[in-house]
Amino acid sequence: MENIDSNAKLSGQRSYRINLRLTEAEFKKLAAAVNQTLHKSLSSYARKLLLGKPVTILTRDESKDKAIYELSLIRAELSAVANNFNQVVKRIHRLDLAGNKNYWLVTCTRLQKELLEKIDSIQQHISKMSKQWS
Repeated sequence: MENIDSNAKLSGQRSYRINLRLTEAEFKKLAAAVNQTLHKSLSSYARKLLLGKPVTILTRDESKDKAIYELSLIRAELSAVANNFNQVVKRIHRLDLAGNKNYWLVTCTRLQKELLEKIDSIQQHISKMSKQWS
């Protein structure tokens, strides 16, 4: 049984092999378990389990996923409002004093209010998330 290369023993290489037979259902269950860990191979996962070493399992927090999705929507809205606001400011700077400056100033004020509301919304969401994750 001990037909092992002496160089393998000295270098610390793994030289023993264990063959294990599983049903298809058992193998699928084991493969699914491996996919939930940081291990790249079934062998490294099985080795850790057999030797009683800790196995790090990845978990996904769906509430964080939802919050991140909501924040990305808010960021897109905020970006659109900020873009509109920049266009208005550029337009005001190009106008002469006798032109439509009053109209653009009113529009700019309205967009500024909208921008501040979006910022307030972001702050409220961040507060909710920090309370939820604390």
